[in-house]
Amino acid sequence: MSNHAIRTGHLTRLAALAVAATLLLATGAHAQTLKVGDPAPELYIAKWVQGEPVKSFEKGKVYVIECWATWCGPCVAAIPHLSELNTKFKDKGAVFIGVNVWDQAEVEAIEAFVKEQGASMNYRVAKDEGGREGKTAAAWLQAAGRNGIPCSFVVDKEGKVAWIGHPMGGLEEVVEKILADKFDAKAEAEKSARMEAFPGQFQNAARKGDWDTALKLVDGMLVDAPQAVTSLGAIKFNILLTQLKKTDEAYAFSDGLAASAFKDHAMGLGHLAFIILEEDGVVKRDLDRALAYVSKADELTKHENGQVLTLLARAHQAKGNLEKAIEVQTLAIEKIDDRRQKLHMQNTLEQYKKELAGKTQ
Repeated sequence: MSNHAIRTGHLTRLAALAVAATLLLATGAHAQTLKVGDPAPELYIAKWVQGEPVKSFEKGKVYVIECWATWCGPCVAAIPHLSELNTKFKDKGAVFIGVNVWDQAEVEAIEAFVKEQGASMNYRVAKDEGGREGKTAAAWLQAAGRNGIPCSFVVDKEGKVAWIGHPMGGLEEVVEKILADKFDAKAEAEKSARMEAFPGQFQNAARKGDWDTALKLVDGMLVDAPQAVTSLGAIKFNILLTQLKKTDEAYAFSDGLAASAFKDHAMGLGHLAFIILEEDGVVKRDLDRALAYVSKADELTKHENGQVLTLLARAHQAKGNLEKAIEVQTLAIEKIDDRRQKLHMQNTLEQYKKELAGKTQ
């Protein structure tokens, strides 16, 4: 590997294992006692902030329990989507409830937050009982082995947990199917079990160097959780390119990602470029592809993301265009506020300058 290899912090040498570890954290480090198909736990509410209180789950209705917090950026970003779903399904028998969890904010602050959202937060909102840890959080999130929010739970017409997941990842389809009595609860429970088992199975296969099995596991997850393609796609590309040495297949797959799921996903494109440029085990480093991927990522981030820019500079350096690498790396440093990162990136810039000086002597 080149002495000029860029370590961007959030993209590591073994990208496949890093992403798998992230998935493991997201799906359950705690022992899971609440699973799809189980009776829905009780809601423990300190105060109903907005909308009519729900004292119990009525048979024949569908409930969406959205766990969120005022400090959680992704939670706030999901609010308009949940409001759209509430508008779409509220007259068909669905009840949406946002339960504020893991939040140090006082009830008054939460009320002010909800009021500020206005029509973009049009569903019921409640404050968890029991302080920051919270009884609802324990009964739902912790019991389901979930460490992160936002997290949605769907309770079906029989009062059972039908689905657990990110509100932006398949929630609408699930609610629609349950309301239309077209939801396959058994198949969903089986899929949920496979998803829970995936991180451990993947890491076990990776530790053994059984990359054929690892690839089959990833392909299975791409079917079960297509919304996770931005993570799983990079894992598959890594395995094909660096472990199984299926270079042509790997690049055909990455081109497919770049043209579809990653078309507007800057970090996904950057991840593909990083794998080509920096991972060990690459038989053919297609530098033109890497440059194309990261250039598109730079366009998507409007030339303002320092991490993307430093990877773009690395791509230019790898192709021997040191003048351009120096220009882009200089811009990258300007876009970074963190002192440590600036120092590291400055050192890389000096290396590029030395390399150029050596070529021109």
